[in-house]
Amino acid sequence: MCIIASHQPLPGPPPTALRIPFDASLHRMRRGLAAAATLLALPPEQTERLLLAANEIAANAVEHGGGHGTVHLWANAGEAVCDITDTGRLDTPCPGYLRPDPTTSRGHGLWAVRQLCDLVQIRTGHTGTRIRLRLRPA
Repeated sequence: MCIIASHQPLPGPPPTALRIPFDASLHRMRRGLAAAATLLALPPEQTERLLLAANEIAANAVEHGGGHGTVHLWANAGEAVCDITDTGRLDTPCPGYLRPDPTTSRGHGLWAVRQLCDLVQIRTGHTGTRIRLRLRPA
């Protein structure tokens, strides 16, 4: 059986994590995330995967999670770790684990994010949702 998220909260980002708030103007978030990836010396391929995945999650947050959120980015043992948080709640069972029907126009985002990232962790509840993306260098 697939579980949407563990009941155990994820630890928060470290104090040194770069923080980028976002709203419907996602281009500012992408620009800030690209600059942060450069500061962390992420390889170009890892940066591209990060930008695609974080943009998809942030776009979902804007549409379904209150219209705004926050991205945190940090490096941990050569791995890029990115948290995207918003005030919405994710009620979809097994989000992104099953390949979506190719004839549908929606519902492909989390599946695509899971293809781009080495690990996607989701925590959701009445206070909001945190999605943590982990990417190792190729």
